[in-house]
Amino acid sequence: MGGEESKTQKSIFNDTEQPYVKKHYDLLVNQKPLKFIPATLSNRIFEHLKHSHIKEKVKGHVAFSHSTFELFLESTARGTVTDKSNILFHLSSPKDDTVNSQNLYQTVYEFVLGFQNIIKDLPQWKCWQTTDYKEQGTERFVLSLFFELYTKGVSKKLAVPTLGVPKDTCFSVIDIEEWLTKTSMMIWIIDVVFLNTFCLDEENARKDVLHSSVHVPVITKSKTLPISTILDRNALIYLNNYNLPKHLTSEWRLLFCNSLNGDSFSQLVGHIVNKGPSIMIVKDKDGYIFGGYSSQGWELGPKFYGSADCFLFTIAPQYGVYTTTGYNDNFMYLNQGQETLPNGLGMGGQFNYFGFWIDHSFNHGHSKAGPRCTTYGSPQLSKSADFTVEMVEVWAVGPEPKSEDSDDEDKDKKQKSVLQDTESKAMLEILGKHQHSEGYKEREEDEIMSEEMKKKMNAIPKML
Repeated sequence: MGGEESKTQKSIFNDTEQPYVKKHYDLLVNQKPLKFIPATLSNRIFEHLKHSHIKEKVKGHVAFSHSTFELFLESTARGTVTDKSNILFHLSSPKDDTVNSQNLYQTVYEFVLGFQNIIKDLPQWKCWQTTDYKEQGTERFVLSLFFELYTKGVSKKLAVPTLGVPKDTCFSVIDIEEWLTKTSMMIWIIDVVFLNTFCLDEENARKDVLHSSVHVPVITKSKTLPISTILDRNALIYLNNYNLPKHLTSEWRLLFCNSLNGDSFSQLVGHIVNKGPSIMIVKDKDGYIFGGYSSQGWELGPKFYGSADCFLFTIAPQYGVYTTTGYNDNFMYLNQGQETLPNGLGMGGQFNYFGFWIDHSFNHGHSKAGPRCTTYGSPQLSKSADFTVEMVEVWAVGPEPKSEDSDDEDKDKKQKSVLQDTESKAMLEILGKHQHSEGYKEREEDEIMSEEMKKKMNAIPKML
């Protein structure tokens, strides 16, 4: 029976994967540095495996057996949310029944450092001149991952709480599983880190998988690269990978930046109208960074418009994404040159009390949403209700929408068919094939003539 168990364990990974498994095992069991992840996380994995409760005889003086490592590797590569919850729990607390909040935070912080190392050489970053990683920015990003855990039981009708690591608080493995179930981005980061640290394939294959899972948008329609942005890489990944619709994550196009186009509301309007879905990012004089995603192109007009796919977000002093509440449909507003209506750009709330608003003067705006915006459930995004604009960027996201001219050309091409050709019509009439419809027909509905029909048509001139 023991032989059967051993045989089962040996077959967890195939012959192609086994050499990679052995290489990773040798590095870890001898406490050698692992690729990408910090030494502190390597030590956590080592201690977790050493204290694993698998009852087996370990040969020599090694801390854990090859089969123990294989079972761990299987859980990281192919495991469920429950498996990953247990791993994260035991990495943070290898001996106890609960984990304190500080140890759990530190483990997740180390995962994020590993994630940053893994994605830093993706070729798409050559398009971007992002702000450097700063410890404070990484801390904000890590805290955002804990939002569902730290705010458990807090009413969404109350003001959005300021996130921080709670003191004297412990969590069970069930708490962690419930949190991970609601935080797909954390599961994704764990997967990216484990799949790249313990890669079971060639380096090129690893990079291909990485490129397909981490969507760093390419900048298009720009004569000069790289392009500078307010966002750091954490914020760009946060917005693009886990908040934008997936079909819009492949490319971004810079529509407006006040450092390039000037502090002008007319310039802003001229650059963003009818450009398709976009993200607007605002930095105020107090250093707060926030903005909104508009699901359709901006349009000048006296009324609110848009769709429930829009959202507002904050990046500093803390991360947050705020989706529509269903209370009203005041998603987007843009107006200029009116005497009786507000002139400016806004999202959410109502006139004079927007979720966020940039006045037609461009330099001033407001976020009067306390305790929460009725449209998006967002808090006050800026430090003060009335703020002074420092920087504004607007990025079109996803493939560039077709212009009306190109649509007309496509229609003209589609409307040309054999039925519109005079000679073809005459031939069909001679053959007794009557035309039942005029105008446009889909390609798949066009009449396809057989070889026999073509022969008959060729023979008609001789008969005449």
